[in-house]
Amino acid sequence: MDKVNATPAEVAGELMKSDNVDIALKGLINFLQSKHNTSNDYLRKVNMLLIKQNNGYSMTSLA
Repeated sequence: MDKVNATPAEVAGELMKSDNVDIALKGLINFLQSKHNTSNDYLRKVNMLLIKQNNGYSMTSLA
C-alpha cells in the first residue's frame, strides 16, 4: 500500500475504538484504506483538471 497521510492522533483514535485487538486493527486498516482511496480520487480529479487546462496535454500522471 502506498503512503497514507494519517496523524498519530488519528491512528490512536482508531485503535482506541475497541478493546478487542483484532477489531481495532481491522478498523485501523479500513480507516487507512479509506484515506488512501480518498487521496487517489482527489489526485485523479486534479490530474483531469490539469489535462483540461493544458488543452489535453498531460504533464505527468499524479495517480
